[in-house]
Amino acid sequence: MGRGPLSYVLQIGELTFLLDCGWDECLSEELAAPLKEWAPKIDAVLLSHCDMEHIGALPYAVGKLGLGAPIYATLPIQKMGFLLMYDQSISRSNEGSQLLDLDDIDAAFTKIQPLRFHQRKALQGKCAGVTVTPFCAG
Repeated sequence: MGRGPLSYVLQIGELTFLLDCGWDECLSEELAAPLKEWAPKIDAVLLSHCDMEHIGALPYAVGKLGLGAPIYATLPIQKMGFLLMYDQSISRSNEGSQLLDLDDIDAAFTKIQPLRFHQRKALQGKCAGVTVTPFCAG
């Protein structure tokens, strides 16, 4: 913890991947600003952990910035991340924050294509020819 939000743009040939889509606990729109430029260019999103630093901006990017790329994560990341984001949204609604909308959370986490650990997944569409495999991080 305490590293700050993590999001990495990976370009491999003509393909553009987003590795993680993190946000800080303050939901700083300034920190999420680079996503506005990149969201329409992303071909696939890969999520590695289910904390705010790794997935916190995903609902915002999907709901407010138009991130429409396929999203891949393990089932634990999808399920625990969904609960985390709901908790964050409900906690912040008392503060008047509109940045974590429940509909955006639903839309983002419904888009996730869950993967099993060690499952080789051949990506489709523009990403055909690329295979991803999730491994345990710990």
